[in-house]
Amino acid sequence: MQLRPLDEPRKAGNQMPAWARVLFEPQWRYISVRGGRGSGKTKNFARALIMRSTVEKLRVLCTREVQLSIRESVYATLVNEINELGLSSQFEILSNEIRSKKGGSFIFRGLASETIDSIKSLADINICWVEEAQAVSRKSFDMLFPTIRAEGSQIWLSWNPELETDPVYELVVKDGLPKCANLFVNFDQNPWFPDVLRLEEQDMLGKDPVRHRHIWLGEPLPAVEGAIYFDQIMKMQNQGRIRPMTFDPDLQKYAVFDLGFNDAMTCGVTQRTKDDIRIMDYIENNKVSLQWFDDAMRERGHEPGNTIVVLPHDGRHKSLQTGLSPQEIMQMYGWMVEIVDNIGVENGIRVTRELMDTMYIDEFRCSQLLERLKRYKRNKHGHPQHDDNSHGADMVRYIGVHSNLMDTAMIGSNRLGSWGRPLSYPKILAG
Repeated sequence: MQLRPLDEPRKAGNQMPAWARVLFEPQWRYISVRGGRGSGKTKNFARALIMRSTVEKLRVLCTREVQLSIRESVYATLVNEINELGLSSQFEILSNEIRSKKGGSFIFRGLASETIDSIKSLADINICWVEEAQAVSRKSFDMLFPTIRAEGSQIWLSWNPELETDPVYELVVKDGLPKCANLFVNFDQNPWFPDVLRLEEQDMLGKDPVRHRHIWLGEPLPAVEGAIYFDQIMKMQNQGRIRPMTFDPDLQKYAVFDLGFNDAMTCGVTQRTKDDIRIMDYIENNKVSLQWFDDAMRERGHEPGNTIVVLPHDGRHKSLQTGLSPQEIMQMYGWMVEIVDNIGVENGIRVTRELMDTMYIDEFRCSQLLERLKRYKRNKHGHPQHDDNSHGADMVRYIGVHSNLMDTAMIGSNRLGSWGRPLSYPKILAG
């Protein structure tokens, strides 16, 4: 396609930054534009689609992970661009769709609500615009990408990175997509960056440099915004306390559980020295029994002879089905069991935040746990959110609460134990 809109002299009605030229280039299968606020990603995606729709018959899917109503889509942005460009005569604007006089249309969908059958109707889409792609799940991408298969079709991704482990970050930045124009743009590449936003940008730079790097410079966060352990995770990353580690054979191991039978159950294997707490291994599974965890721990070398099981306070409660408590079940399997004091969730979070200044987490064996901690946040009522991330985070809270009762040498060892033995740092690093 000829790039007529960008080749024309710059006028007030069709100004676009230099990076937006890629939106008129047909050779790409994927176009990914990531970056911070003020770069003009959303506005220029909308503008390019409107301009192209006046000379081409385009069927455009505008989508995001969750769209409960048309108000949550880019519908209003597209309508604004139509009016700003003076092109209202070229489009028919309906309540939930926009049609062009060239015979094309814009439709709006939420990916999370699509099924394999419903998404098949999108096979003739020419351009799919995924807005806020940082929030889209791997499942949604896996369903969407092969569906957009019309000849010459494109998938556009506009996003501000949240975590380096977000599916879109891994797909675009780490792994790389085929025939992908991968652009990273910020406000300094927007010639029309407004003064009012520049004032906000400078204000945040002075008050909160970490959020500034994310919001305005498009850098991934150490944890999601509002994460309960945001500051602690950031400090652990900055101080190199998320790293490969090896177990110290002279230290007692503790397998700390968050119990769950109708949802996730988690277990973190921990060692304690007089100076630090080391979470060395992590096991998580859904709707499985304690017997499954007993087997899993033994397979990883955590056995009753070198590991003590630690259960939350409800580990004493007997099951109506079996008449046994989790504590009794684990003792039947041969484990020594300790119970965490019940000091309440908020008190436990405060204790854990303080102790996380001395905490190390294994980068590889505990990668799933790190994701849970980075995404553990509060709900709209201010309470810790109960979701897939809370089980691992609750387990870490139990480690924090119980850590003062953890021995620093193997139970029964004749070595100088507990608080007197010096830490041997070379044993931390794998190697």
